[in-house]
Amino acid sequence: PFAYDLSDPYGQKPGSQALTNYLSTKKGNCVSMPALFVILGQRLGLNVTLSTAPLHVFAKFTDNATDKIWNLETTSGAGFTRDIWYRQKLPMTDEAIANGVYLKTLSRREALSVLAVPILDRLLETERYRDAIAVADALIDAYPANAYTLVKKGTAYYRLLDAEIIKKYPKQSDIPADKIAYANDLYQANKQAFAKAEALGWREPKLN
Repeated sequence: PFAYDLSDPYGQKPGSQALTNYLSTKKGNCVSMPALFVILGQRLGLNVTLSTAPLHVFAKFTDNATDKIWNLETTSGAGFTRDIWYRQKLPMTDEAIANGVYLKTLSRREALSVLAVPILDRLLETERYRDAIAVADALIDAYPANAYTLVKKGTAYYRLLDAEIIKKYPKQSDIPADKIAYANDLYQANKQAFAKAEALGWREPKLN
């Protein structure tokens, strides 16, 4: 049987969030499990999509007969889970909910933006920082309230700054005059990405 991977509950291992990994190992996490659930549900004609909480993805099912929406926690038998439970277990701000960062019934385009975030992890891991920034921009265009992607984008800018400036010129006074503007641009882009995420109500999640 398919089961929750308790050794990596947040799906932080490289490649662990991929459906291919879930299907081959039968061990899933809070990204791969709801993704497969939604795919199968939609194949059956059900009105089901994804939603998010801090470092978490789950399914939302809409009963077309009543228009009632149900949260389904696929890491725990796809049982009904109330919004308040997610807010207690995975604290989130009122602003983040109001801005559609969390607990939103995502459109297909927005859901695909969420599922594509692991691509950013792979690009960051392989030090393809400019590619990561370009992919992040595409994902944000698809889902402007994807705060987690904004955070990844900010991380990519910092790592680019670290690789091309900080490690080469440990002292600020060592930075060549023709690279100062470039260094400042990277620094400001890093700050802006995180500022946009925080303006949406995102806050640094705490892993237990």
